[in-house]
Amino acid sequence: MSFSNEIISAICGAVAGGAVSCIFNYFNDRSKERRADKKEEEKERQRRFENRPEFKIIEFQTDSKYTEDESSENRLQVVTAEFKPSIEDGFVYANFSTEDFDKSEWTSVRYTLENVGKTDVSSISLICQNKRYSWLCDKYLADDLMKSRVLRYVAYFVNKVRIGETFEIEVFYNKNHSHLPLLDIGMQTPDARFWTQPLFFPCNKVGDSKEIEYTEYLEAVKTDVAEECFKNPWMW
Repeated sequence: MSFSNEIISAICGAVAGGAVSCIFNYFNDRSKERRADKKEEEKERQRRFENRPEFKIIEFQTDSKYTEDESSENRLQVVTAEFKPSIEDGFVYANFSTEDFDKSEWTSVRYTLENVGKTDVSSISLICQNKRYSWLCDKYLADDLMKSRVLRYVAYFVNKVRIGETFEIEVFYNKNHSHLPLLDIGMQTPDARFWTQPLFFPCNKVGDSKEIEYTEYLEAVKTDVAEECFKNPWMW
């Protein structure tokens, strides 16, 4: 090999070695950045968990009779009922028995809940989990929606509940029904994050709150997934 060829080989080797070293350093730095980002995300997730919204039941009442009285601004009143679905012209309808409209057979469970978490709650929704058999909506809408056979799984409480403040949830249902749904208290906090907390209706018990994605929240309150399942029962 000539002297010039040796020089060229040495230069190429140095360039190649430098390139390999640069590539290695790049990916090593990127890996360190990802690990650092992951640690920061975990710290932020832990911070949100420690400061999460959470409700505690401080009063529990059962067997209240149905009345047409207007709800106070501090109380969310809802109606839950069993239904049978039907598909007509591609639309899913919720069908109720005659006894479901007999309000003399309705009773209620009333919860007084305190925000014992470490953040305010901007808005609240009460969500029916058992979407195959149970229906739920705001009390003031119940007559119209039941007669119209509209599928519904959620009721809304739009008032803010600050740390240490209380509000009430009153759930009306037919006392002869055997299937009563597990409910979720959906919450939005001022930082535009979403949380849920199980309410073990009709019992005097709540579960722990947890953060959920906005897409999960939408899936919980909308009827789209349930409608697909009714049209394709194997999806249940």
